Amino acid sequence: GSLSVDEFVAMVCKEVEDKVNVIQN
Repeated sequence: GSLSVDEFVAMVCKEVEDKVNVIQN
């Protein structure tokens, strides 16, 4: 299935936040 732009952006933002949290902790 194809992702809509909003879904893709939300997914990327979530992954980035997860990485940032790991770096900060």
